[in-house]
Amino acid sequence: MGKKPFYNDLITEIANEDFNEKKEALRNKVLAKLEITERKASSKESKKVDTREFLVGTVLSMGTFTPILIQLRAKLVDNFELLFFKKETLFTKFIAALKKALGIKNKEHVCEVKIIDQKTGSTRTEEVYVNDFLTEVEKKIKTFNVIVMKNAEYAKIVSAPEDSVLSFVNKQLSEVQSMFTTINALDTYFKNNVEGSNKIKVKGMKIDLDSFRNAIINVNKKRGEYISIREETEQLKKLGIKNV
Repeated sequence: MGKKPFYNDLITEIANEDFNEKKEALRNKVLAKLEITERKASSKESKKVDTREFLVGTVLSMGTFTPILIQLRAKLVDNFELLFFKKETLFTKFIAALKKALGIKNKEHVCEVKIIDQKTGSTRTEEVYVNDFLTEVEKKIKTFNVIVMKNAEYAKIVSAPEDSVLSFVNKQLSEVQSMFTTINALDTYFKNNVEGSNKIKVKGMKIDLDSFRNAIINVNKKRGEYISIREETEQLKKLGIKNV
């Protein structure tokens, strides 16, 4: 108030608070101005983290493998037929009929493909038994189709203990990564080994393999997120923080 005397205003205010007919309201007004409001820190309860939800999301993401593997298997069948194509003659037909009558199975087709280790750059040779490999691809399609359909088998998978579900995810990821490597090697093998006019009929699989690789990366990322959240939750519980 600077040099302005304040006591006249103070005396008037005190008098009004003691004798004015609205003294109660005036007192309350002054007290309201002087009141110190204690603000309680609003401690928001941290939302409980459902680690199973993240794990189920990882399982669901594996459903993207189904259409990719269906497409790849169809191309593999066509390319194998081109690779092992032999012109039929009366003699070959007779031999085939004779084998069938005697119950002799045709010799299993085997391809020796070169696998390049992306980390070390080293090369190794792998034998691919055609019928067995196509059967494995078909099994994987059925496995991932269970996830797409969300049937009773899917419910059984995701309702299992988390460690069991994680083991299922780890196993499937390991196997599809190995399958990707083999199909990638076969793509090159077909281009180099199909002979004659059939060479131009070879169906390239690069685009499908790129989609396959991206799908594997995506599932791997989701698995990593789940593991990270689970480890963090377990660590907080060890520290005594139970609301997690």
